[in-house]
Amino acid sequence: MDINIFSFSFDVGDIHFTISKNVSVDDRDVSLLEFHAHNEYEMFFAGKDGLILGTEDKQINYAYGSVVIVPPNFTHYSYGCKSTISFSFSKITKAKEKYFESFAKSVYPGKPTVFNKDNGYFWLWDEIEGCLNF
Repeated sequence: MDINIFSFSFDVGDIHFTISKNVSVDDRDVSLLEFHAHNEYEMFFAGKDGLILGTEDKQINYAYGSVVIVPPNFTHYSYGCKSTISFSFSKITKAKEKYFESFAKSVYPGKPTVFNKDNGYFWLWDEIEGCLNF
């Protein structure tokens, strides 16, 4: 059973986001180092101690300030990062901006995507992080 801590939607340009934070009652005692997957995207905000993301074939370290997005149905485990959310996104119909196409291409299916201060879309994640007050 999942407990929904919060859920809300907002728009950035022509991208409609639905953000949620859920806690699975059955999974609360499961080790963070166990492999799992989600039906939605999962976003990690790497804190001062960084983030370790394990995949089926390697372990990756991400530095403080990185935002890592894991695509749906991607098997992984995480360690050292407690600020995570689940999200989905869709295009707003009739919108003239072209954010959606660029963003959808940047969130590569099948592997984690990393945004940091050098990436063009980091401003978006910085705004989301501020809204959620992590």
